[in-house]
This record gives sequence, structure tokens and C-alpha cells, in this order.
Amino acid sequence: GKSTMAAAMAAIGGGEIISDDCLVLHPRAGAWWAMPSGAGVRLWPSTLDLLGWASTAGSGLVHFSEKRRVGASHEGLAFASVEAPLSVIVSLRRPDDGASPVPSGPLSGRDAVLALASEVFRLDPGDAAASRAHFEAVTALAQTVPVVAVPRRPPAAAVADVLCRMSAH
Repeated sequence: GKSTMAAAMAAIGGGEIISDDCLVLHPRAGAWWAMPSGAGVRLWPSTLDLLGWASTAGSGLVHFSEKRRVGASHEGLAFASVEAPLSVIVSLRRPDDGASPVPSGPLSGRDAVLALASEVFRLDPGDAAASRAHFEAVTALAQTVPVVAVPRRPPAAAVADVLCRMSAH
């Protein structure tokens, strides 16, 4: 879902992809900044089809996945080359029980911190000092940058929704 949304916004909406899968953030001057990493995005063949590209575009990654890696030379995809201030964080949410609707909209306080903390990768979760610093950073991020929950949807519906929202602004 995340890579599909990024590719759709870059290819159709004219945006830039700053990262695929791993986004490094750091605070500076009262804001949080995103550091670009890697000029490529990994997409399923069905996503390539959805965007009007050949399902065999790009290059294969590994023998156990059908995902394809497409880069800056593909169909005008643009990738960021400089840091950018983070203005909003979108949390793609799945229903917990598969039946209940997922609440959407701005998250505040505890819910924003939990949404962010669940998405962060840690090399050594057993290191108490690093865990404390990590939690403090996630809390500061949630207090500085708005976190918005959006229900995870099938790729075609999600891309259509993003494009409608982009055209409204």
C-alpha cells in the first residue's frame, strides 16, 4: 500500500518519492526532516498494471518475490535528492477483526504515539537506554507532526482516492 501510494503520487500527481520502506527522520529547528534514500521503489506487477506500466517493468528483486524495482528512469518517476520537512504522517490502518470499520482522521496523544511506535524498526529492543530514547523521539515526533489515520484499501481504490484528494488541493 505505501509503495503503491508513493508511486501513484509521483507518476500521476507529479510528486517525488523520498524513500521506499525505510525513512530516516531527524529533528532540526523545531521541525522533523526526512532524508532521501535510494532512487527506486518496489512494486507488485498488479500495481505496475494499475499505473499503466508493463507488469515486467523494472528489474526483479529476489527469487521468492514477484515485486519489481523501478527507478528514476522509469516513466518519469521523480525521486527526492534533498531533505524535506515532514508536514504530515499518514498511518494506513487495517481493521483489527476484519469486520469493524477502521476509524479515520487525525490521531492525537497516545493513539498517535502508538501508531508511530508500531512502525519503527529497532536493531536492539533489549537496550533499555536506547528504547527510552526511541520512545522519547517518537513522542516528540507525534507532538510536532500531525498523524492521520487512513483505512488501508485495495490499491485501485486507494490510488483513485489519493488522486481525487490531490486534485481538490
